[in-house]
Amino acid sequence: MWNLPRWMVRLCVMTLFGAGPVAAEETLVRCFLVDARVHVAVVSSSAGPEGELVWRDTVTGESGGAPFTALGDRLMLRGVASGPVVARLLPDLAIVLEHPPWDRESRGPSLGIALN
Repeated sequence: MWNLPRWMVRLCVMTLFGAGPVAAEETLVRCFLVDARVHVAVVSSSAGPEGELVWRDTVTGESGGAPFTALGDRLMLRGVASGPVVARLLPDLAIVLEHPPWDRESRGPSLGIALN
């Protein structure tokens, strides 16, 4: 049986230890609940504007991820099959995704609230 909280904890722990003891940068993980069903984690480091956005739809069970480049408070996701995705990050408050990658039919923005 798949357990979402356990998966999110593993994701956070793997992110923290995945870089190994050589890395001096700090990894920042921010978690959000989007559209009342999708858990989203924004994983970034203090070393630069690059990071990864990962998601898990709790209704359909689908999950995925995409690398991003941060431009101020905007995250420009790359390699998403549904087309260009821009996320606006409001630190410690919310995330707004234009054309969320888990919903190919969505034409409007999706709002997520911060969980941490």
